[in-house]
Amino acid sequence: MTQTKEALVARGLVKSLGARKVVNGIDLTVSPNTVTALLGASGAGKSTVLRLLAGLESADSGTVQIGDRILSGPKVNIAPEKRNTGLIFQDFALFPHLKAIDNVAFGLKGFSKSARGAEALKWLDRMGLAQRAQAFPHELSGGEQQRVAIARALAPGPDAILMDEPFSGLDPALRDDVADITLSAIRETGVPAVFVSHDANSAMARADTLAIMRSGKLLQTGTAEALFEAPASLDVAAALGPINTFHIDSLPDGLWGTELRPSQILAVRQTAFRIDPTSPCAAQVQHVARVGEEVQLSVRAGHSDFTFRLPHYQRPRVGDQINLSLHPDGAFIFDYDATEIDT
Repeated sequence: MTQTKEALVARGLVKSLGARKVVNGIDLTVSPNTVTALLGASGAGKSTVLRLLAGLESADSGTVQIGDRILSGPKVNIAPEKRNTGLIFQDFALFPHLKAIDNVAFGLKGFSKSARGAEALKWLDRMGLAQRAQAFPHELSGGEQQRVAIARALAPGPDAILMDEPFSGLDPALRDDVADITLSAIRETGVPAVFVSHDANSAMARADTLAIMRSGKLLQTGTAEALFEAPASLDVAAALGPINTFHIDSLPDGLWGTELRPSQILAVRQTAFRIDPTSPCAAQVQHVARVGEEVQLSVRAGHSDFTFRLPHYQRPRVGDQINLSLHPDGAFIFDYDATEIDT
């Protein structure tokens, strides 16, 4: 009978380094059968949150629990190896003197030797590596090593999976395949899972829930679609892809139909611009660069210089005069806060 999985819950997590709070009052719930991405720029506190969840660091205050079981809190701090959480890191951390099957079997307790081997082989097979069971880590490619590390984390039947930039060290050609295999296997177990990422596209494509962080704080959580369409702040909008920002004195004439107040800022995604001959907003193309299936344009409109992307078949030439309009789904007005991102 399959054991019911329970949520991983953090409440009020605080961690300071000197006078700076690198994690500042984090509340996070990761439901069973859910993959959550901690997303933010370097220094946002993502990896520290993951280490607090894993017990690799102690919080100054706050609690971490799975279901009703307290893992850390006032007067409680269960050691990482006793939390029954699977940890996956960028550097794989395989034992170099053990074969792949023995690396996976290492954490299996309460099994006979033959049963450990059979269980380890099952997980290697699930990761597409049954034929590499007898290979040592140095005989494996980077992608194969990472899949062994993932099999090792999943084999003991953890209550949660925690991953710190698990795919960023892989060759881009392998990254998608390893990520797809990994997250498919994790979802089959039904456990709550968290992975740290600084790559918005990767996080949006792979996570069920995004948790956007900046300066140690959790800004907003939700699905990729919900956050992309309704960001709560300029920081959240910027975390999900490049944006252009305009103040009242930098907004090109005719680009936006509603007047801005001095305290407001218009944030526009690079994909929200349209070439529109009927628009009164005139711009001159300064630079054109091919980016995959798109072209990136640098333009000047009024007193503003900004960049955006169009499908490659709409490519204008340097020096062309074009008229621009905005798709409203990609434009947001926020109250301007000078403490937010540098615009």
